[in-house]
Amino acid sequence: DAIAPLGLRLFFQQGSGPNGGSGNHSRGDCKTSTGVRVSTPASSWFTANAVNAGGYSAICLLTAQRLRAAFPHTPVGAVESCVGGTEIALWTPPAGKLWSLWMEPLTPFTFAAALWDQGENDFKHGGDYYGVAFPQMIQGWRDAFLDAQLPFVYVEMDTAKQNFWLGQRNATRLPAVGFVTTADLQRGLHPPDKQDIASRLANEVRRVAYNDS
Repeated sequence: DAIAPLGLRLFFQQGSGPNGGSGNHSRGDCKTSTGVRVSTPASSWFTANAVNAGGYSAICLLTAQRLRAAFPHTPVGAVESCVGGTEIALWTPPAGKLWSLWMEPLTPFTFAAALWDQGENDFKHGGDYYGVAFPQMIQGWRDAFLDAQLPFVYVEMDTAKQNFWLGQRNATRLPAVGFVTTADLQRGLHPPDKQDIASRLANEVRRVAYNDS
């Protein structure tokens, strides 16, 4: 198990992984390739290993793993709070329903960076809409977490048209916002290649949050 020796600490607030979505967030469990069911504890810190990380976001966990490897003497903790197939308005403070349910309770925490992988359900609204809504959400998070420079790194939609990419990139006009491209990985809605995406996210977090390239 390559994860356990790194001593990663995870917090499963809300997830969209196998059997870990909004209807079953308290279990956060799934079956491994051997058919053994593993359970991810809900709403508590735990050290990641092959037994308990099955319901956790692979991209989030792997990004944290790479950051831990890059900074071996720095503790790394990751919090998953996500719901698949949702629109950005639901995550925007102060009135977004999912913000109120799953993010506002986290505001006492201090975060080194936020990762954002969303947009498919907003594609119908177009890039102009997202170009306004996305920076507004980021600013709302920063206000709520009392961190005007909270680093924010997002995953660029691989299947989007140029107009939507430009809408997403409008957020980079804010300070401490970065992104990773994935079109060359043929990512799709449920990417098989989470390793390369995580590597890119970790590198961008290092650049944006730690000025380490």
